[in-house]
Amino acid sequence: VLINLLGNAVKFTSEKGRITLEVKEEGASGELPAAGTAEKVNVLFAVRDNGIGIAKEDQDRVFRSFEQAADRNPSKQQGTGLGLSISSRLVQMMGSNIRLESEPGKGSTFYFRIPLQLGEDMEEDVPEEEIFFDG
Repeated sequence: VLINLLGNAVKFTSEKGRITLEVKEEGASGELPAAGTAEKVNVLFAVRDNGIGIAKEDQDRVFRSFEQAADRNPSKQQGTGLGLSISSRLVQMMGSNIRLESEPGKGSTFYFRIPLQLGEDMEEDVPEEEIFFDG
């Protein structure tokens, strides 16, 4: 799912554009759970870009099999129109839905939350890390 969303972001964002992958743990209320208080958490996955964006009238259509937004790709790279459809179904099987926020000329954000069972406590916290690639 993430490979598809990131691949689409790369395809529809210029070389000078920006693509961000956010992965964030949330409690049921949307807040971080206190240590040892929650057995399940939601993990938010969001792929944001400042690419060409998707018109409001095309936003539902891009999730249907063999459908694409009209004249969406100035580089004319074509696909089958299956990636978002398959990704959407996989996310539904995990108990969620892919959401889309987009505006033509400003970019798109595709995001979903997956409910996950908490594992054992870790000995130490893993620090947050930002990775940037200049191209």
